[in-house]
Amino acid sequence: VYVTGVSAGNGTGNDYATIKYSQTGSLLTLNLTAFIQGFYNSGTNTMVRDTVRVYLRNGSSPYAIVDSAKTYMSTSGTGTFTISNISNGVPYYIQLKHRNSIETWSDSGKSFAGNSLTYDFTTSDSKAYGNNMTGIDASPVRFGIYSGDVNQNGNVDLNDVLEVYNAANDFSSGYIVSD
Repeated sequence: VYVTGVSAGNGTGNDYATIKYSQTGSLLTLNLTAFIQGFYNSGTNTMVRDTVRVYLRNGSSPYAIVDSAKTYMSTSGTGTFTISNISNGVPYYIQLKHRNSIETWSDSGKSFAGNSLTYDFTTSDSKAYGNNMTGIDASPVRFGIYSGDVNQNGNVDLNDVLEVYNAANDFSSGYIVSD
């Protein structure tokens, strides 16, 4: 069962939500904290808000996607994701995807307990598989997912730089991947 609705946003237009219920009707909550490198301001210890999607993947090979959810992360880097097709006590990798960042996975499989899981990527680069995060603040110590993968090919390279350069030269504006 899918339920979709709209409400008046707070100065940003309408907010939309879609909730997917499992066959058992239970919803699980993933409370996640993560910063996006290029969106983080170390002077204010805040992040520009943006949408992030998480995929929960099986904890063992072939790491198939079990469920996913999307949310609008807060300026403090927190987001709450509602998940329905998973079980308590089973380890899942958390795969974090953002529109212009390198995808980042949790360091190991994480399990829900009591229909909830809290995970914080920001406290150490070792919270990501392969220590795949960068230091974004020395005081307080913060780590963030690498941004800059504009074309979403898994690398931050000259092609990404050229897309950003071309968008700037064209005076592109709005919600675009080259932000």
